Amino acid sequence: MHVDPLIYHAVHAMAILIIAESLFMIKEHDFDMKDVLSSLCIMLGRVPIAALTNGLTLYIYTILFYHRFYTD
Repeated sequence: MHVDPLIYHAVHAMAILIIAESLFMIKEHDFDMKDVLSSLCIMLGRVPIAALTNGLTLYIYTILFYHRFYTD
C-alpha cells in the first residue's frame, strides 16, 4: 500500500507543533494534559480513519464496477 510522503512529513510537523504548544503552555502556567492528549489522538487517529474510508470507497467502486449497466 502506497502512502503519500506528505503524510509522513505532516505527522512530524504535527508532533513538533504539539511539543511547541506544550512548552508554550507550560511557560504560561496554563498547561492541561487533556489538550495534549486530544492533539495526539487527532494526529494518530487520522491514518486509520483515512485507511478505513479509502478502503470503503474502493469497495463501493468495485461493487459499482461489477454491477455496471453498460459494457464497452
